[in-house]
Amino acid sequence: MSTINLQNIRIWIASIVSIFLLFFIFLFFQNGTTLIVTMESKTQKPLQAQIYFTKEGQPFIEKNSRRAHKVKRNNYYFKLPKPEEMQYVRFDPARQKSDISIKRITLSTTKWFRTKLYDVPTTNVIPVHQIENFKPSDKEVKFSTTGNDPHFNMRLSSTYISKTKNIHLDMLLLAMILFGILMYLYHIYKTQELDHFLTSKLILYALFFALALFKVDYYKDNIRFGYPPDELAHLAYIQHVHTHDELMPNFKEMVMINNKNAGNYLSHPPLYY
Repeated sequence: MSTINLQNIRIWIASIVSIFLLFFIFLFFQNGTTLIVTMESKTQKPLQAQIYFTKEGQPFIEKNSRRAHKVKRNNYYFKLPKPEEMQYVRFDPARQKSDISIKRITLSTTKWFRTKLYDVPTTNVIPVHQIENFKPSDKEVKFSTTGNDPHFNMRLSSTYISKTKNIHLDMLLLAMILFGILMYLYHIYKTQELDHFLTSKLILYALFFALALFKVDYYKDNIRFGYPPDELAHLAYIQHVHTHDELMPNFKEMVMINNKNAGNYLSHPPLYY
């Protein structure tokens, strides 16, 4: 076998090992426990739900709290800390007056390629402040919030439901993209004469890519659905284009996705979407 073939094999092996190393680094940060609270209310916007946790003898403070990092189909997702930091849990369902029903509470524990689901009984929420018309049952809990600081005490005792296996193809694809970009920057560094101009470009490219990755990860975990400006309007425009076979949309018929009685104020050309 020639020296060139051996060198190519080594390069391929090193590339594959590097990609999977990045892949497992990404998976490591995905490990942990997530609390999923399924809630419905009469308000059009997602509720500003938040959980607090503390140890015995310590008060609930903003530092030891989590806001819902994702809201999807009335499911509110909260990243939880280690169990030893959660001896006591407080749940704030909203920041305004509203009629709310909690349909389900689930704990999701992810460890590498396996996710276990646990059911938390809805009766584990105990009203403490600014909660009225509290009606607990095995299927759901209905109540009304009467101010801007309603909250419950919550017990996280649970029963095992099921276990699923996750391949995490999205994380593998992200690792391949990251590796490809790093190799491209390294190729530029090795094949072009290093001067101040090239060094500046490499630094700027690396910083820009790092910033883009950070923003994607931060927005995914910390910015709730519907919060960024015009997000619902853009989504309503996409839905209209998808459901209407029109070369040019009739903007008078385009409505908001969260209020069918309100017109969509966007007037971008359809090819933008």
